[in-house]
Amino acid sequence: MPMIEQPKSAPVRLRTHHVFLDTQVYRKLGHNPAAPPLVALKELLSSGRLVLHITDVIFQEVERQLHDFVGETTSALKGAKRHLGRWVQRYPKLVTTLPEFDQAAISMAAFRDFSSFIRSVRAIEHGIDTVPPSIVFERYFKREPPFHKLGSKEFPDAFNIAMLEAWCDSMKETIYVVGADKAVCQAVDQSEHLLAMNSLEDLLASVAAMDEPQLVAEARTIFTSSPVQAQLEAAIEAQIGDLIPIYVGGDLPEGEVIEHQLDGEISIGEFKVLATSATGLRVVVPVNIPLVVDVSYEDRSDAIYDSEDGKYLFAESATKEIRADPTIRFFARVFRDPSSKDVVVEAQPVNVLFRVNDEFENYK
Repeated sequence: MPMIEQPKSAPVRLRTHHVFLDTQVYRKLGHNPAAPPLVALKELLSSGRLVLHITDVIFQEVERQLHDFVGETTSALKGAKRHLGRWVQRYPKLVTTLPEFDQAAISMAAFRDFSSFIRSVRAIEHGIDTVPPSIVFERYFKREPPFHKLGSKEFPDAFNIAMLEAWCDSMKETIYVVGADKAVCQAVDQSEHLLAMNSLEDLLASVAAMDEPQLVAEARTIFTSSPVQAQLEAAIEAQIGDLIPIYVGGDLPEGEVIEHQLDGEISIGEFKVLATSATGLRVVVPVNIPLVVDVSYEDRSDAIYDSEDGKYLFAESATKEIRADPTIRFFARVFRDPSSKDVVVEAQPVNVLFRVNDEFENYK
């Protein structure tokens, strides 16, 4: 059974749950979503304990690297076939020919799997058009990291850093940049928004360290205090209108949610600590939210089915009110306002989409 490499240093307490993996991290793992560290990462991303960031530059680098790696295998097979030919001729019953290896098809399939992995964890994607090139070229001419070495042309890394910094600046956030590339690490060290993490193994260990009992107890003292709980409930309820219920799998023909609203008291579950710092605490928490949902549908009570056209004639529009109680995971942040010194609580749903359905008489 493949194991995850152990970190070389003691895990640190995470200061943010936002992470970005440098290209060399994916390269080290063969860009393979089935690699144990990426499987472990996917579990953390799917549960909301981490949020992955990626850039279009990374996508392009991975696509090129996969094409090159598959090309190396193609070349090796061609060489092997030349040597194998003599033995096939001498011992045709003992030696079989090597299989065909479609470089284009295999590299495309590998990149498709990588892209599917990234999209499946709802990574935040950053486009190179979000930053003006002048920012990167200014660093280049000033020989600032990652351009500090003579002859350095680290433009892909520089654009990645600029994109992440722009997002952090607009969102008032920080991001861990995971990877051991020295030029990237030096650029990260000079950034006010980015934090360096040497490897994916170090990141996984640091996430595990956030479950340390003493830390959880400290967080619970803060998180369960009455002022924080009251602010958290208010922050969550303020986000309910942004949730998107989707009607699926029920018996209301052409059912579509047109409105939803709170129908009772929300219930906040057990939290998981995501990150801590001198200024605040971040958690992910499940919240049960009772809702009343209005579903618009096609009432076929008095309709006639036209089998030739496959349509119902004389169907009418109707609305049905149904109840739903989805459990939605929320990111919550507790911090002290630097100007007023007041404790502030913010909340944001991990995913705004959720499904609702209803058992209803089928008129077809």
